[in-house]
Amino acid sequence: MRILHLFSDTKLTGPAEPALNLCSELKRQGFDVLFACCSSARSSTVAVEKRARELGLEPITSFRLKKHFALKENLQDLLEMPQFLREQRVELVHAHLDNDHLVGAQSARNAKAGILVLRSCYKGRGPRRTVRNRYIFGRMTDGVVVASEIARLALQEKFKFPQDRVWILDGAIDTQRFSPASVKTDVRPGLSLAPDDFVVGIVARIQTHRRFEVLLEAMKMVSQRRRGIKLLIVGRGTKMQSIAVEPVSRMGLTDCVRFAGYQTGSEYVDTLACMDVKIFLVPGTDGTCRAVREAMAMGKPIIAARRGMLPELVEHGRDGLVIDDTPAGLAGAILYLAERRNRADAMGKEALKKATKRFRLSDQASQMASVYERLFEMGRRGLNE
Repeated sequence: MRILHLFSDTKLTGPAEPALNLCSELKRQGFDVLFACCSSARSSTVAVEKRARELGLEPITSFRLKKHFALKENLQDLLEMPQFLREQRVELVHAHLDNDHLVGAQSARNAKAGILVLRSCYKGRGPRRTVRNRYIFGRMTDGVVVASEIARLALQEKFKFPQDRVWILDGAIDTQRFSPASVKTDVRPGLSLAPDDFVVGIVARIQTHRRFEVLLEAMKMVSQRRRGIKLLIVGRGTKMQSIAVEPVSRMGLTDCVRFAGYQTGSEYVDTLACMDVKIFLVPGTDGTCRAVREAMAMGKPIIAARRGMLPELVEHGRDGLVIDDTPAGLAGAILYLAERRNRADAMGKEALKKATKRFRLSDQASQMASVYERLFEMGRRGLNE
């Protein structure tokens, strides 16, 4: 089967890496995969296009594929894509984001070649009930892949989408890259962290909605109760000074908070390794919570807020703690693990077991292949579905 994957963003954030990794692994397993993304000629950001080439996916850049709805560009794509689908004998269009879903689904129908449409939905709570989504999930989509039970239920409740055409697949990561065995350098000295410090870390873009005020209030409570607990913030943001740096100084937390900045490659893996616990409060643009999966693959227990799909991903008391993300609740979870390091280590081992068993790219690609096969057996949606 020939599958065209569509990705209408140029930035290597959110679902970009999961989508690219899936395409690369499917190709490695022998599938005929095409990958189309926004052309670098139409954007100053080329990260997705560049990464696709690094993974051996020569990207198709002849379409506009805007991230957000754009009438002129969408109409141009709708004029060109149906012919492309017919000429390339594409059998399935696999969309990853809202606007490429709209363009790809309509083009598949306009091609009049029996082309199936599948959507990967990365939102932990499922797609929003918008006019566009009501249209494309109504009769334009033959199957959907989600990452959580709550997203599956949302599709049924919001769009009456047939449940036998929805598949739950775990988000996957590179478990060879994210592994305790892949650590190269002890980064604690460079971050002014002592060997016996208990380090709680967060990896997130520093934005207002990521609840850094709750995190810092919790650290204030922790610092008043116990010494030797440090918070490591990994990430950046345009409002970093007002959201994090200035409050840290104002609250007297300079001695117990470290900023590691934005990191990639092996440096990022080494920084995850230096943490004792990973904190995750708000799912970001990738609702599958990839940063949590990466930390679990590094053998780190998770303190997760009771938000989105996090309670499905983290098993309370086994591989982490699921909390109401109030300052008191978060402070209590940090202190609980800091005072029970053996318990934290045991949770980390369970997290590693889960990641090794459930989050491998090869397994995800094999499961996606089974979805493709099942979808071809079912065919396009009937008028009564």
